[in-house]
Amino acid sequence: MLLLITIVKLVNWYIYERTVSPYVDKNGLTRAVDYRLQKEYYWYSSQEGLQKIKLNRRALFLGFPENKKEIRKILRQRQLLVQNEQSMVLALSLLKENGIIE
Repeated sequence: MLLLITIVKLVNWYIYERTVSPYVDKNGLTRAVDYRLQKEYYWYSSQEGLQKIKLNRRALFLGFPENKKEIRKILRQRQLLVQNEQSMVLALSLLKENGIIE
């Protein structure tokens, strides 16, 4: 079964605010909040719509559970670690080349 995935680089950037113990910043002001830039990644499939994913191999296995063995074999042969944007795009293009996705 081929799964139609539209590979769209959709990234949601947001600032995550978390409470920390009080500290003095570089300007000499006391702060109790830390701000972090976070990213969320999504892909779109015709069957399930927009899905939030993480940038790892497990996301590929969960996205295509019926093709888990083939995906594992392709990634192992290419010695590809999926851990950032570029490697995820490369992994999805390899899956497209090998007929796992359209």
